Amino acid sequence: MGVAFIVKRTSVVPSILFETQVATDINDGWVDLYNNIFYTAVGAQLKAGYAYGGSAGAPSSQYKYNAWFLFTNVQIPQGSDMLVCNLKLIHGGSTNRANSPLSVYIVDELNPSTVTSVSDYISRPTIFGSSWTWTGAYGSYVSMIQDNNMASALETIVQDPSWVIGNNILMMLKDEYVYSGGLYEATSRSYFDKHAVESGYPDGLQATLQFQYAL
Repeated sequence: MGVAFIVKRTSVVPSILFETQVATDINDGWVDLYNNIFYTAVGAQLKAGYAYGGSAGAPSSQYKYNAWFLFTNVQIPQGSDMLVCNLKLIHGGSTNRANSPLSVYIVDELNPSTVTSVSDYISRPTIFGSSWTWTGAYGSYVSMIQDNNMASALETIVQDPSWVIGNNILMMLKDEYVYSGGLYEATSRSYFDKHAVESGYPDGLQATLQFQYAL
């Protein structure tokens, strides 16, 4: 008697596009790596990018702002194939040149906690997500960082056998400005809102993680 094999066909059904936001002030902030200063975004705007004070020929001060965003209780099942991973930021203030070369990284930890110091920020292992240049002028409202690499980076985390649905995701926005001689480039830091402090902006415009997955 022959052996019968039953092949079960399964279909991969994408989830809907989910959004989750930074929940509390202590879960986002920024660091100034040139001056070793740590900031949380309590009632303030986040900063990212390079800036200087004084003249371009001989700056009296320099700043290297890197931001982070902790998304808690992320509802992605273990083993998911990530189809979409976007980081949505709100422009909450002016920039002098609005030309900040930045990169997005996802922290390579299965359930990261919030950042607590400059040294803590520096020590976190990261996976590259996307290169990005902030090009929004004053008054622009939303910028979406969309890149296939972002989904790939997040997939590395959630496909780990130890990932558990409801874990946290920590993302970092890093300044990539490199001085190449001559005059320093014009101040290029960008501002992103947690609680709007500029008139004309509504409150609660924290960073948003958009994602879609398939099992």
